[in-house]
Amino acid sequence: SYAGHRLAQRRAAALGADSSERVLDVGGGHGLFGAAWADCGATVTLMDQPRALDAAPSADPRLAIIRADLRDGGAWGDGYTTVLLINLVPHLSEPELLRTLQRARRSLAPGGRVVVLCPVPQPEMVGAASELLFYMMSGRRLRWPETLSAALANAGFEDVQNVTLETTTAAVLVGRA
Repeated sequence: SYAGHRLAQRRAAALGADSSERVLDVGGGHGLFGAAWADCGATVTLMDQPRALDAAPSADPRLAIIRADLRDGGAWGDGYTTVLLINLVPHLSEPELLRTLQRARRSLAPGGRVVVLCPVPQPEMVGAASELLFYMMSGRRLRWPETLSAALANAGFEDVQNVTLETTTAAVLVGRA
């Protein structure tokens, strides 16, 4: 949607997306966030399962496509300046999360960054209901930012920061390779 694309553009700009970046968008089947980084001039590769890519509304011609599951470590490539893990983390078990973060780390050029954006539990009643609904639908729990920061550190990332964006209540964590 237009509103979704504008929101993704604002998030990309707030996170400093620019033309010097080589980005891997892992699990970004719809291409919304990859396209937002491309709007800022970045070179973007989107990687997702074939069925997710087939369900996407339309492919953005600016995005290179890797049709592979994130568990296929050989498909990731290397030398990226940024790896995006947008709304992916809640769907991963603890061992899958660590392996995914380690793969992200290995795919980055020295000094590169990983950007993790995911919903987090909210302290108010609506947030608690949302967390329960998520658990009932997925069998997974939402993770607190502190837990995600620790997972990033365990995967070898440094200078992990919890970035506040005005456009979301989700956690946005950035770690450096």
